[in-house]
Amino acid sequence: FDLTVTGPEKCPVRSRDNPDGTKTFSFKPTKVGIYEITATLNRKPVWKKPLKVAVIDIDKVKMYGSGVTGEGASVGRPARVIADISEAGLAKVRASIKRLSGSKRSVSMKPRDKRNPHIVSGHYTPRTPGDHLLNVTFHKEPLPQSPFTVPIGCQNEPVTFGPGLSKATANRPNVIDVFKANIKPEEVSATFATCEGETLAVPVEVERISNDHCALKYFPQSEMVGCMEADVCYAGTPIGSHLSLPVTDPAECTVSGPGAEGPVKTGEETYLNVDCAEAGPCVPTVRVTGPGGDAVDSVRTSEEPGKYKFSYTPRQDGEYCVAVCSDGTEVPGSPFSVSSSPVGVSPCATTPKVKEPLELNVDLSDAVGDFDL
Repeated sequence: FDLTVTGPEKCPVRSRDNPDGTKTFSFKPTKVGIYEITATLNRKPVWKKPLKVAVIDIDKVKMYGSGVTGEGASVGRPARVIADISEAGLAKVRASIKRLSGSKRSVSMKPRDKRNPHIVSGHYTPRTPGDHLLNVTFHKEPLPQSPFTVPIGCQNEPVTFGPGLSKATANRPNVIDVFKANIKPEEVSATFATCEGETLAVPVEVERISNDHCALKYFPQSEMVGCMEADVCYAGTPIGSHLSLPVTDPAECTVSGPGAEGPVKTGEETYLNVDCAEAGPCVPTVRVTGPGGDAVDSVRTSEEPGKYKFSYTPRQDGEYCVAVCSDGTEVPGSPFSVSSSPVGVSPCATTPKVKEPLELNVDLSDAVGDFDL
């Protein structure tokens, strides 16, 4: 048996006999690049193709750009992250950015030029000022200097972020974050109008979060469900683009059907109806959790505009939790508790009345033992 290694340099291969009858081979490359390992037995190849091994040097990765050093980086401006791996070898560069006390976001890193894969770059747009942490890995290993501490400042021109820029929920605070160096809360405002241009009186609150950050909260009313136009202003001048906001009201959603009211029969598909016709342009979601805490798949079909049907199949006996949300907000009555058992019970089709018999149809085909009601 023989084993050879070729590549940017020819490496001597050492072997060691192990007590269990196996052999351990090792080589020590001093240059990065692709190495090929060829094995022969009685001078015949053991493998159809040589094994290829990428040898890298993580210490040779060079990082620069405003998204790494923080030089010139500010809220609302794309911060560039550049990795030079020309001396480190070819491997995947991955990056993510997070605030010291916030959530993590990935940074898509791609070669600048397909003809030169050794310069990899990406960018992120900071949404808040303060120190951020940039984590960078090379071949799934963190760089020795990672994470990088990136100071993010605020520019003199105001910028806005937040969920309140894309949609609004009636009778709830909708938040838009406004950032500017030395911001003055009294200069932050917003104007609202119908899609036809009629002015809307929407209550607005402005709260100072820091010297460079204010939170603008606005509260649309139920009669504003549908669509409205908005402008966020600083010192009377609009910030960014004119906003077209869909307004929804989850309180107007109604839920019915055995899949929400119960009880249901184990092993049989059940359903629930969600009526959002009066709730505005929203799409409901349903999350079903089984007795053991495991998620249960549900399927959504649209019966007609604003009305949806969800179906799921309980696979084991016990209590199921059915959470129904509209744009991330639970609708009235949610979450629903639904009991599943081998015995299926369905009430009579007519509305029960006093002094009249109430019928229950009980399916005992899959039940074992004595049944009592």
